[in-house]
Amino acid sequence: MKHRIVVLVAFVAGCIQGIWSQSLIRGPYLTCARQDGIDIHWRTSTPSTGLVSYGTHPDSLINTSSHLNFSTDHLITLNNLTSGTLYYYRIGTTQFTLAGDSSFHFRTLQNSTPMADSVFRIWAVGDIGKQTTQQAEVRDAFLKYNQGRYLDAWIVLGDIAYPDGTDSDYQLGFFTYYQNSLLKNTVLWPSIG
Repeated sequence: MKHRIVVLVAFVAGCIQGIWSQSLIRGPYLTCARQDGIDIHWRTSTPSTGLVSYGTHPDSLINTSSHLNFSTDHLITLNNLTSGTLYYYRIGTTQFTLAGDSSFHFRTLQNSTPMADSVFRIWAVGDIGKQTTQQAEVRDAFLKYNQGRYLDAWIVLGDIAYPDGTDSDYQLGFFTYYQNSLLKNTVLWPSIG
């Protein structure tokens, strides 16, 4: 009996340590923007629950959406949002925040009204996952050109993970380059290249 208690305590302590030593590996990144919703993805170092807090002001993230299954790859779909609205968000577990400040935001798509007077900014790039200094220079040149204006869509044309398209290639050649600049506030629209 004493041995079982020691094993149980060790197991629980290991689980708690894994939860509290959680770190963000990938993302967050945004996909599937709609008039009334969006998908938010991220990856954690150890399995955990997932939570997104969100709202229309960075200091008032009063809405939440979560999943309670333990996973390292997280996807939270936000629904019933207002079209054409800027939302701020933060991500984490049900215990603590992993990332989120006023630079973590997205805009839902406009309702289908004439867009003749609307500005819609798109950045389209291809073959960008080669892990080169040129890749970083192109990113930095675009950010300088865009001058902090909201980017409605980022279309990725074709190959973004060299040399083999493995998960590690995606992490090193794509997510590492864009995680702290574009992915947290620009909707990603990949296409086959």
